[in-house]
Amino acid sequence: MASSKKLGVALVLCMSALSLFALFSPSIQWSGHQKPKADTMPLSIKAQFPDKIANRISVPAQGSTEDRRTEFYDSDNVTLRLREIVYKNGVTSYFHFRKDKKAERMEEFYPAENGSQTRVLKTKVVYEDDGALFASHQSWRPDKTLLKDGSRQGDGTYRTTTYFADGVTIERVQNFTRRRVMTDETVYRTDGVKARVILVTQNGDREVTLFRQDAASEIAYMTMTVSRSQYSGVKGNLFSQDGTKVIARFENGSFKTEFTYLDAAEKQHLLVRYERTVAGHLTVETIVQDAQVKLSQVYLRRSGSAHGCGGSYALNYVDQYAADNSAMGKRPFRRINLAEDEVTIKSVAIPDQSFYFMGKGTLYELYPSGFVAKKKVFQNHNTISSVTDYADEQYREPATEVTDRSIFKRADFQCPGPLPVWNQEKRSWIID
Repeated sequence: MASSKKLGVALVLCMSALSLFALFSPSIQWSGHQKPKADTMPLSIKAQFPDKIANRISVPAQGSTEDRRTEFYDSDNVTLRLREIVYKNGVTSYFHFRKDKKAERMEEFYPAENGSQTRVLKTKVVYEDDGALFASHQSWRPDKTLLKDGSRQGDGTYRTTTYFADGVTIERVQNFTRRRVMTDETVYRTDGVKARVILVTQNGDREVTLFRQDAASEIAYMTMTVSRSQYSGVKGNLFSQDGTKVIARFENGSFKTEFTYLDAAEKQHLLVRYERTVAGHLTVETIVQDAQVKLSQVYLRRSGSAHGCGGSYALNYVDQYAADNSAMGKRPFRRINLAEDEVTIKSVAIPDQSFYFMGKGTLYELYPSGFVAKKKVFQNHNTISSVTDYADEQYREPATEVTDRSIFKRADFQCPGPLPVWNQEKRSWIID
């Protein structure tokens, strides 16, 4: 009797298992083994491998900009004819394919507005026979004005034209090689006059010409060569108002920006150097004949200020040079250090004529009254041979007297406007 009950329970469990198998068999997953061939599978398992369907929907990976992707196949359920991609921002793209499975064209639409069933066309692309390169393309703004159009040229290059907000006036024209590398770009003002021309050299550098904004015709304002390298930077020239003379040369790199201003004879008369250090030094050097420095003003960047032409700087010290070609004419005969107010003289250093500046010499620390407070004699950079203290109004040193305070006035110069800035993410100098 007991054995009969056990047999009955076993039969019930077996039937239950078969029922569960039949119920869930369409969702069976094959893992770690090859899927059985259709002609060797039981009917209950064949049902989970239907023939391919005409429409297939796929869910994008996490982090994708796509919301969903749907592919539509030909009657053979193999040949892809259309791919619809709906993006999370509401834009929808439709890729049409030829029978050889290569892309033929693409249309992209803006999201529908206010529940409307009509969408504004955003982009249209026609592909070449390879299904990858553009034969032509157009793009529009949401207000239906033309933004860009492009087409393949007879020589195999590709030209793209960008338009201002009216969709008619040309803003820029760019030409590309067949491999999609830009060869040149011309940017226009709204009045149709050129604002900028870029030519890309064979080694990848960019030769840029900028034109004056206040001129009714094309007058060169600046020319520059923009290197591909972060460290080679940018080199160029600034031109006079009529565009006929070079009035300054400049170099802009990762660590400094330097301008050399020229006089009417196109000889150096002023050198301006911005350094991208923590302190952010600005050095302004006045140059006399034979390229000899006469005066060197060194400024420190104020806390929180930007580096370069747009920054704010305070005068820290002034080096004075002899105005001749003697040995002393090639190095300072004294350094005047200023207090934070940029007016009060804090100290004056007089170098030994036989030694490099500030290595050996005398440093006079001054009271606000101009009298000497302390005299330090240096044997070398790190060794002080004697120190003498003085009471206020006790001792005045002639070598510390400054009769011409114009040496503290910053020379008259202007930066040429925005220069290319290195973009670390794009690994390129950005001109705009």
